[in-house]
Amino acid sequence: MHTDRDDAITARFLIMGCGPLSTPRLPEVDGMSAFRGEAFHTSRWPEGCDLSGKTVGVVGTGASAAQVVPKLAQVAGHLYVFQRTPAWCVPRED
Repeated sequence: MHTDRDDAITARFLIMGCGPLSTPRLPEVDGMSAFRGEAFHTSRWPEGCDLSGKTVGVVGTGASAAQVVPKLAQVAGHLYVFQRTPAWCVPRED
């Protein structure tokens, strides 16, 4: 592979970090159409959004949530985190 500066890189493995998860997708939640508050994906955070003192719900516990939840916990009046699908993990045997 070559970089944009034409540096050659050789590796045994290449792990692509772009794919179907690079497109934001809001979860399908029954009753969402009746929700009258703000709703947005973390990758589309509105400029100047202030959640101080508000009741906030975060759907998902992945990498984005791991970054945003601790900060929201400091400013939100109430914070609820909803886990859609538990992570599948295996024990490390080292």
